[in-house]
Amino acid sequence: KNYVYTDVLLIFTLVSVLVTVLFSFPTVWMLATGQRRTAKFKRVFNSFCFSSTFWMFLTYPTMCMVIMATFRCQEVEEVWYLSIDFRERCSWTEPHSLLFVWGV
Repeated sequence: KNYVYTDVLLIFTLVSVLVTVLFSFPTVWMLATGQRRTAKFKRVFNSFCFSSTFWMFLTYPTMCMVIMATFRCQEVEEVWYLSIDFRERCSWTEPHSLLFVWGV
């Protein structure tokens, strides 16, 4: 499918955060039910730390490339466009645009 760059940027950044939030649910549940001082909580918390760190290790390079592409622009007939998607205007020429704000 032919996605607009804004969609790609939002998907890559939001999915990474949402997966990390999902990893935190067991830990939050145990905190909410008062199981903080148990040995099981330590195992669950360590699993959360490992899983979220590993997930960030896998997704961080791609996410950085997608975010940095937000600021790589090319001039065409005196108008700046994103180099990765010429349908989108360059974000730094419009500082209040969604691309600029989300990329920063």
